[in-house]
Amino acid sequence: MVYRVILDTSAAIELLNRKDKQILHTIEKEKPTEIFICGVTRFELGVGSEDDAQILDIPCLSMNCEMFGFAAKMYSLLKQHGKMPGIKDCFIAACAITEDSLLLTYNKDFEVFKEFGLNAKVLKKMQ
Repeated sequence: MVYRVILDTSAAIELLNRKDKQILHTIEKEKPTEIFICGVTRFELGVGSEDDAQILDIPCLSMNCEMFGFAAKMYSLLKQHGKMPGIKDCFIAACAITEDSLLLTYNKDFEVFKEFGLNAKVLKKMQ
């Protein structure tokens, strides 16, 4: 059985920098068969890094029209209820939901997407 984990930007940064042990501990505990980032996370990492080689070590899932359409639907529904999620967060959440994957993040803003079926673990940095 395939068990995928998708890292959002905050989790990918911690994994790449190996500054926080929580991400390593969680991956070890979850025992995923595959670990990915999505295209939006690849973009965000690329903008913030001068070393592309390290980023390319994490496989990237292609995002398709279904994901973008689902992201738009979530954004519109949340906006109607007075919530303003980040656009990039909508894309990352849609990728994780449509890929039936666990999202690892340090960003509690993803909690709002759980009502749409997001399976996410919001990590806390270890001191």
